[in-house]
Order: sequence, then C-alpha cells, then structure tokens
Amino acid sequence: MTEQQRTDEPAADALTWADRFDDLVRRRSRWYVRFLLVFGFVALVGTAVPGLVSSGWAGAVFAAVFGSFGVATALAARREPAATHGYLLRHAVILTVWTILFLTVVSVGVVVFPEEPGWWLPGAVAASLPFFVGAYLETRRSPAREEER
Repeated sequence: MTEQQRTDEPAADALTWADRFDDLVRRRSRWYVRFLLVFGFVALVGTAVPGLVSSGWAGAVFAAVFGSFGVATALAARREPAATHGYLLRHAVILTVWTILFLTVVSVGVVVFPEEPGWWLPGAVAASLPFFVGAYLETRRSPAREEER
C-alpha cells in the first residue's frame, strides 16, 4: 500500500459516512413537508370559519380548537428527530408571514367585512399560502437522493 492510498482511505470513509448521514437526515426530515401541508389546511379553515359564522360562541370555540391544534402540532414537531440545515430560519419566516397575513385578514374582516364570503374565503387562501409555498419549496430543496445516484 502506498502512502497516497493510506491517506485517501480515511477521506473516502469520511465521505461515505457523510453521505449516509445526509441520507438519514433527509429521510427523517420529511415530516416537515407534511407538517406544513396540515398546518396550511388548518390555517385555511381556521381563518375562514370564524369570519363566516354568525355566532360569537361558534367562532370562539373554533378559534380555541384552531389554537389548540397549533400548539399540539408545534409540540409534536419538537419531538421529530431531524431537520435540514436552515430549518429554523425558514420556519420563522413562514410563521412571520402567516401571522401578518392572518392578523390582517382577521382584523380588517371583523371590522369591515363581517360574515362576507367575498373577503373571508380569499383572505383564508392568502393567509394559508405561506404554509403551502413553504411545503413546495421544502420538497424542491431536498430532492430524493435516489434520483441523484
């Protein structure tokens, strides 16, 4: 065995280990796309229903259920074993944009357009878009490793 072969083996082993670790992280971080899709659907329904329901109690109950679901999914996401590089920044941007859109839709809708489907339905779609766009970008960001081989 030559000197060059001895120095190449640890490097090759390290690259193999890094590739396996990358595959593992990608597989274990697929949960985030599902999380974004589910939360996007809940945001869609959770924005539209309270604005379209005439009863204050029904809207309050639905808002409580919506908030509970948000807390439950956030706690479940904390238990996931892996996330890709930059996850926290991407997630913070998604939540910030959603919060701005949601608060805008709800505050303007309650004051100016109560129970008006022409405001609440497009507003609910707009408020849920950060999650759906995030899920799309996340799938584009982490292509399947099998396609690369």
